[in-house]
Amino acid sequence: FESRLFVEEEYVDKFLSIPNTQDNLQNIQHCYVATDEYNVTMGLQDSLQQHNITCKLHYLVPPERNKDNLSDRRNQDDSRSFFTELYMLTHATYFVGTFNSNVGAFVAPFRGCLRKGEDERGTKKDRFHHYFDSYGVDRDNWFIRK
Repeated sequence: FESRLFVEEEYVDKFLSIPNTQDNLQNIQHCYVATDEYNVTMGLQDSLQQHNITCKLHYLVPPERNKDNLSDRRNQDDSRSFFTELYMLTHATYFVGTFNSNVGAFVAPFRGCLRKGEDERGTKKDRFHHYFDSYGVDRDNWFIRK
C-alpha cells in the first residue's frame, strides 16, 4: 500500500524522541538523507536548523532532481547512488525512515547483521528491541509482512 507523505519535520521529531539524543545534539556531526527529491534536502536542512541540530547534511540527489524528474534505478549512475545510500543507511548510528517502504524494510534488519547484538563499543545488549537503532515515522514497530 502507498504510505502518506511524511514531512521533514516528522523525521526530525522522531529522531529527537530517541532516548538520549536531545542531550547529545552538539555531538551530532553528520546527517544523511536518502531521497530522490532535492527539495526534501532543503526542507530537512531547515527543520534541523529550527531544532538547533548543526550537523552537516549529506545527500547524493542532484539539485535538478524533483518530483517531476525522479531517479531511474535502471540508470547506472542512479543505481550506484541507490546502493551507496543503502550502505550509508545501514552503517549510520541511527536510521529514521519509513518501515513500510522497500528501503526501510531492507535497512532495519540489515543493520542488525552488522551489529550482531553489540553496540558501537562492542558491548553486548538487546539491540533487537530497538530494531538496531532503526526508528519509523510511519509506525513504532518494524515487522516482516507475510
